[in-house]
Amino acid sequence: MKIIIYDIEITPILGWYYPPAYETRGVLTERDWHMMSFAWKELGKKKVYVKALCDYPGYKDDPYNDKALLQDLRNMLDDADLVIGHNSDRFDNKKANARFLFHNIEQPSHYDKADTLKMARAIGKFDSNSLNNLGKYLGLGEKVGSHAGLCIDCLYGNKKAWKAMKKYNKQDVTLTELVYNKLKAWAGTHPNMQKYRTDAEQVICRICAGINLSRRGYTAKATLWRQRYKCKDCGAWSQGTKGHKVKPYGDSTQT
Repeated sequence: MKIIIYDIEITPILGWYYPPAYETRGVLTERDWHMMSFAWKELGKKKVYVKALCDYPGYKDDPYNDKALLQDLRNMLDDADLVIGHNSDRFDNKKANARFLFHNIEQPSHYDKADTLKMARAIGKFDSNSLNNLGKYLGLGEKVGSHAGLCIDCLYGNKKAWKAMKKYNKQDVTLTELVYNKLKAWAGTHPNMQKYRTDAEQVICRICAGINLSRRGYTAKATLWRQRYKCKDCGAWSQGTKGHKVKPYGDSTQT
């Protein structure tokens, strides 16, 4: 099972606009957005990887061509079983798909998705569900630098800006993993990861696919009582498949 955390960075759109007082603001798009970089890591592993436009051989001749970058992103996604991101369902995944289609790049194979923004919204009433606020509120850290200023400098080919952009991109991935690990046990809508452990005969955790679980009472589902389990690794709750018509007693808290 391969679990990936990733984050993308894109450019703004270059265009001509009337002042905000006018009803019609946009007049002409001179250059559409494109992808600048993406960073990723495997869940639980230390190394964070990043690829940016400036890393590719054709960058000097065509600094706006992101096809090779997108092809590498597609290959990374194609190799994943679960892909995690912050606001990735509305932004990263869809922006990536849009550029795949633009460049006629083959669609990645199916992968499960977990969005930490959706998880946070479903779990608690935070003042803000931004990655930066969640990181600070939960005592996990925060983002580095500012995307807006870096982006413009990168478009002008500033090498120091590109270096800072990569650092910014990588930190987003690191922070996303920390937030994910904090929230995942609470996530009721998380993809069921039990299907990735067909080798195990024991009860499997629905979140991390681990088998280090303890029995914690019973839960009623429809007309049957099922054994309830708590994962010792990630803290998530799962339930057994065997149902009882009458609530059992005696071994409900054994480990």
